[in-house]
Amino acid sequence: MYTSGQFAGMFRVSKKLLRYYNEIGLLTPAETDSTNGYFYYGQVERDRMKQVMYLRAFQIPLPEIEKMIELPREQWLSDIRKHLSSIRSQQQAITRIETELLFLEEQILTGGSMKEMERKIEFNIRVFNLENDISVLGRSARTKHGSPEHMPTIQGLIEDYFGDDVPAMIPNHLMPPMRFGICAEFSPESGEFTYMMGDQTTEPVAENEIPNTLRSYVIPAGYYACVTFSAPDIETITTQSLGSGYDELFGWLGQSNEWESSTMGVAYEVYENTRFEVASWPEMDIWTPVKRKLPDGNE
Repeated sequence: MYTSGQFAGMFRVSKKLLRYYNEIGLLTPAETDSTNGYFYYGQVERDRMKQVMYLRAFQIPLPEIEKMIELPREQWLSDIRKHLSSIRSQQQAITRIETELLFLEEQILTGGSMKEMERKIEFNIRVFNLENDISVLGRSARTKHGSPEHMPTIQGLIEDYFGDDVPAMIPNHLMPPMRFGICAEFSPESGEFTYMMGDQTTEPVAENEIPNTLRSYVIPAGYYACVTFSAPDIETITTQSLGSGYDELFGWLGQSNEWESSTMGVAYEVYENTRFEVASWPEMDIWTPVKRKLPDGNE
């Protein structure tokens, strides 16, 4: 058996950290002296601590480590891939921030103005295949396109989404966040549709685990036309640039000889945290489901 001091020294950590690991259930001592509260650790705890330290070196969150070390290593694959995706997103964000900081530094050194940092907004369109469904949880509201209540309803929903800190309520929340503004469930007869603001989850959430004020939605796998664009700031990209993005996407689709809409009234605004929440020129996408056009004369 090792005392807590010996155990801490073995792994070059503090006894305070060992107490914390015990409190959260990550590493429980083999024995606790009832008279003085001292912790003692054995070989089982030593092996477990080795795994904890190994995974912490990859900056994997402690709750994920606790789940992983209860499983055989061959079952770590999905967690490793999820964390790898998160690390790559962080790398992209850091690279973008570095580029913007270097540009800002140059502008300051050369006496440039903020106006010189502006550039033309470009819209890039492509078609991609979404290989897997995306599960989303959030809040929604019905509204009628073009009605006086259309934009106030959507704006109110968004304000409540952040004002009530809805992302903190979402189980299995994907990190870093991938947020969607969903336009779906369109009624041709009334012109009404559902707008939903929600965040992607790492896996589908059971109905009995969804908080009462939230709902689920699945973005189905398949082909999507996507327009990518940026703007000087978040206010611009979510107002005039957003409308232009829709115009560009559906204008392109209307002229395409290869692709056409596969589901009327469906579009997904994609607010990826590492591209959208940046200091300047945030970037976002709009997706809409498409299918290949049949040759003329085929039904």
